[in-house]
Amino acid sequence: MDIKQLLAGLNILLVDDEALGIDSVLTRVGARVVTCSSIEQAQMELGAHAFQVALIDQNLGMSRGIQLALWLYEHRPDVVRISLSGRNADDIRRTLPPDKPDLYAAYLVTAPRAKAPGLQGRAAPRHRARAEGFGGPGAEC
Repeated sequence: MDIKQLLAGLNILLVDDEALGIDSVLTRVGARVVTCSSIEQAQMELGAHAFQVALIDQNLGMSRGIQLALWLYEHRPDVVRISLSGRNADDIRRTLPPDKPDLYAAYLVTAPRAKAPGLQGRAAPRHRARAEGFGGPGAEC
């Protein structure tokens, strides 16, 4: 199964206070994406719609993404939680409560990209991403 087949038709909640372009990539492969910039807005959307996946930025201005992940863990355990962060998966795992090592199904690590040579005035993609931790707690890919 390719990524398009996997994501086609999924309802994904993207919780991020900065636009990274992730939503447009997911939409192009057939996912339905709702974007929120705060925990409160995300909780309202979760009350109104069914989502299979929540992509949660770990730095949401004055809030931490782990707060929403913990809320989902308790109130909507059916929603797959994926962490978005500029920190690596091991750093995030160290912040998890000891009784919830499975709080996130995976970690998507984003990092700023340097301006690519040869773009001649065009904007370089702002971020690159690397997936870590797919396959369960402690797993790396």
